Amino acid sequence: LYPRQWTEMLTVATEVRYLAPTLAAGVPTNTAHLTKGASAVHFIELVHDDEHTLIAVNAEPEHVLATWEFQASVPLTMLFEDRASDGPVQTFSDLFEPLEVHVYRWSAH
Repeated sequence: LYPRQWTEMLTVATEVRYLAPTLAAGVPTNTAHLTKGASAVHFIELVHDDEHTLIAVNAEPEHVLATWEFQASVPLTMLFEDRASDGPVQTFSDLFEPLEVHVYRWSAH
């Protein structure tokens, strides 16, 4: 493998390690749903230790604008992207690159 491929593999391994407790012990829930982009974006929402984690992937080879709606206003953090919502949101739109993954997290309280 080339250095760039190793770097990508290490990044993925680090992200999976960070998500491991949620992936292993998280309970599926449905407090968020897509109002736009639903056919292209596949996702799972898990709750663990009073935190919701939503892992979403654009399964299409083109850009997709997804709009999320939450049961209540939540302050979103986009893990591994250095982004966050500007305060609590009840709806949120996000642009997905082809085959891109976004991981969102918010408090259950």
